[in-house]
Amino acid sequence: MSKYNHFAKDLDAAFKTSRNAYAKVYSQYAQAERAAKDAQRRALDDTDYSYALRKAETEVVRVEKKELFEEARKNVWSVFNSKRAELRAELEKAIAADCITDPAALDTNAVYLLDSGTMTAADYAAFAEKYDGNPTMLKLIAARAHAAAEGAEPKERAALNQVYTDCKDGTGAILRLWDDISHVADRCSGQRYEGYKDAPTVVVSMGERWEELTANVIENF
Repeated sequence: MSKYNHFAKDLDAAFKTSRNAYAKVYSQYAQAERAAKDAQRRALDDTDYSYALRKAETEVVRVEKKELFEEARKNVWSVFNSKRAELRAELEKAIAADCITDPAALDTNAVYLLDSGTMTAADYAAFAEKYDGNPTMLKLIAARAHAAAEGAEPKERAALNQVYTDCKDGTGAILRLWDDISHVADRCSGQRYEGYKDAPTVVVSMGERWEELTANVIENF
């Protein structure tokens, strides 16, 4: 667990709030739909009046619950997305404050190897993993990987550029892990693709899997 764990916990809480709100109004709407459909079947003891009244009453409730659901469907994930963006911005700010270059954080033996010209892309990647919590070393690794990529073969250059991209801000794996959790949130909320909305039953079903898919990652964020 890192010092930034509370951001993941806040994201978890925000998702659950929106998920539960969505599931609640959809359940009410689905029940009203079933009731309105059932009302279409005439009972043996129905009079014309009781039959018409039951249909009218259930239809009024169905329309009301549908409107409430459509309103929630339109807004509930927008609220979550806004909170998620706010949390990520705060996380970036917190990480940036911790990523000021610190000479005392340099590993001189590692710097020697970085300057030796003998390292491969795999070596840089291993260094990036080893020094994941050291912003100063990550920035140095990124700079050396970027320079090494200029004269490398295409496959090696691609790997070196990936190290550069991952390490250049000194943020290490924290923001990448955040984005991984965020992608799960998109899938569990039916927002997998821009402008695409999953069917309500799918959203409810996937929302129920949120804990299964994220609990361990959030606890150890």
